[in-house]
Amino acid sequence: MRIAAVIGMCVLLAGCVTLPPPPAGGTPEADAYTHYLASVIYHRQGRFEEAAEQLEAAVKLAPHHVHLRLELIHTYIRVRDLESALAMCETTIDMAPGLAPLWLVKGWLYQQTNQYDQAMNAFQQAISLQPDSPMGYEALVRVAEEANDLVFALDMYEKLLELRPDSALLHFQHAFSLIRINDSEGARAALERALELNPDMIQARNLLGVVYLDLDRNADAAEQFEKHLQAVPDDIASHEKLAGALARMGRFADALAVLDELYALDMNEPVHHVQRMYLLMQLGRYSEAVAEVPPNETPILGVLLRGLAHKHNDDPFRRTLDTLDNIDSDVDEEIRAYLLDTVLIYGKDGCGAYFIDQLHRLYEEDSIRSLVVETIHARLHIALDQYDEAEHVLERAIARFGSQKLLHYYMAIVLESTDRRDETFRHLRLCISLGMDDPDVLNFLGYMYAEENVYLDEAKRLVEQALEMDPDNAHFLDSLGWIYYRMGDADRAIKLIRRAIYNMRTDDAILRDHLGDAYLLRGDVSKAIAEWERARRLDPDLEGVQEKIDTYSADIESNQ
Repeated sequence: MRIAAVIGMCVLLAGCVTLPPPPAGGTPEADAYTHYLASVIYHRQGRFEEAAEQLEAAVKLAPHHVHLRLELIHTYIRVRDLESALAMCETTIDMAPGLAPLWLVKGWLYQQTNQYDQAMNAFQQAISLQPDSPMGYEALVRVAEEANDLVFALDMYEKLLELRPDSALLHFQHAFSLIRINDSEGARAALERALELNPDMIQARNLLGVVYLDLDRNADAAEQFEKHLQAVPDDIASHEKLAGALARMGRFADALAVLDELYALDMNEPVHHVQRMYLLMQLGRYSEAVAEVPPNETPILGVLLRGLAHKHNDDPFRRTLDTLDNIDSDVDEEIRAYLLDTVLIYGKDGCGAYFIDQLHRLYEEDSIRSLVVETIHARLHIALDQYDEAEHVLERAIARFGSQKLLHYYMAIVLESTDRRDETFRHLRLCISLGMDDPDVLNFLGYMYAEENVYLDEAKRLVEQALEMDPDNAHFLDSLGWIYYRMGDADRAIKLIRRAIYNMRTDDAILRDHLGDAYLLRGDVSKAIAEWERARRLDPDLEGVQEKIDTYSADIESNQ
């Protein structure tokens, strides 16, 4: 709800509650009316602060006139004095509790001050007064999305769709929230319905293409991206994803042509050079891949791919690859920013497997011994959830090249995924001892200590150090909240975990599970169950959640 809409609502409310005729002179009501008229003049002149002063005087003289109070709320909002507006709104509701739009204004005011629970309660009261009006549901959706409570937002979308089932925009918005909780099938159905209702909704076509790509319906994805690009020909992301969909189908030449359109429009980015070299090698056009000159952002990947292209072209290639370990660049950053992005779009089964096979051959057939090659090789296995293979590569690399920060960090990721906690601790400690003060590493170790409920003081120190480097990181905030939970401090845990949820880009089942446990520690079983229900909706397979819901729901029933 935008401020203009809220101001308009206040004006509408003021019009619904009429001011009585001018009273006789010499009474408080007459003086109040004089102040009100002065405020009208100030309003027309755009002098809203003076208007507020006049209305404050009027309300003091005639405190039971709802119209004056509504005008004052309106004026406070105009001058962004939201605290005064909220206070006046609350006292006015005490006088006129049946005005649903006034509850909406109150909810909006709470929302502006990040008091999301109070905002939701106010909007729900508005709905109870006007259950057939979509305004309360729309307001609840917005505050739920802002608070990152996507499960609640989805419930509100379903209510709205009952009221307005033929709204293409609502189906599109519903789909967007479903995507944020990784419900691709639900999003697909919602987007297909949106396009049935409005075939010209271009944004829905693009989003449906993304969903089809996630579902590996590559031909359908390509069709949607092509239609989207007909309307928005300069959309870089749609070019990238169309090329990816075509490559997944083995149509490498068509994918290359799509990327070349970006080059022709001078819209190419560093990652597109990596993708173009991949496509050229898949087409057997190795000389062209060698001639491709990646930008400065990808020196390691550029040299690696050029060396692979030389190898396939039966050119000398070892000298090229021998320079890899001497390149001054952050290999982890290049992997995350360019290689993994390419694998994600072009497909793990195709693109990811291709690169792993190429790197395996370098080691087994060509006896290439490179720390960079082994690092990339291991990271690709991790990206493909091939943890046994990643562990084998990392063990080999550590044996050959000794202790390296990144190798130990990747090994910790592998070991944590297979629940070998003590070994995970050891490799993370090695990272830190070797000078790896990356906040993600500090948080990783601190969180693992909290998971095992050991070394909690050290865990707290590590996570607080990570937060000094990145104060708003949602995962770090959750870790610190979880540490306080382990220490028995429910209130601090709840505060930090809730803040973490607000800072997430999407809702998260593990954080909701943590929050439920923290509420249980505080003795608030109903809120704990509500959070566990959210966690279950976000990830139905999350271990232990259903058991907690069943156990504590039964306890509540037995105590009633």
